[in-house]
Amino acid sequence: MNPFDQAWMVLKKYSEHDLNYYFKGGHPKNTFEYGQQQVPDWRGKKEHSVLLDRVAQNKKPVASVVLDNYPNKEEVWEEIASKGLDAKRFTNEWGTDMAYFTNMGDSTLQDLADSREINLPPNPRNSMSVRNFIDSGFDMASEHNPVNLLESALLLGYPYEEGQQ
Repeated sequence: MNPFDQAWMVLKKYSEHDLNYYFKGGHPKNTFEYGQQQVPDWRGKKEHSVLLDRVAQNKKPVASVVLDNYPNKEEVWEEIASKGLDAKRFTNEWGTDMAYFTNMGDSTLQDLADSREINLPPNPRNSMSVRNFIDSGFDMASEHNPVNLLESALLLGYPYEEGQQ
């Protein structure tokens, strides 16, 4: 592969992580609705459909959907469950009906870090499978199943730079 192709692959990979920020929330530019304005392929599609595609194509390791945001949440859950992905539905500690899903259930946190050339500090959790994380319904704000910033970035496919806090 020539240097231009190598640089393009790095840029393309980084861009996929950037696109995952449009599902993060917490800021007006970190929403799917804003992302639809930036990514023409997403226009006219539902958020959960785009997430299903990104997860199935391994562009996003794990996705979460707030089922309570959909008036037809049973149909949305049935669509998620029918895709052959590892999927888990549960009510989180705040009483919200959630779905988490992945196409990388057997991968470990260490595998996700290695694929992105990120050094993980030693931790027994590094050997946990992605499936174990989605089964617990992880969240940075959770008292029961917390994850740190690095774990969240790896699991949800967000950009991350060494030393980021």
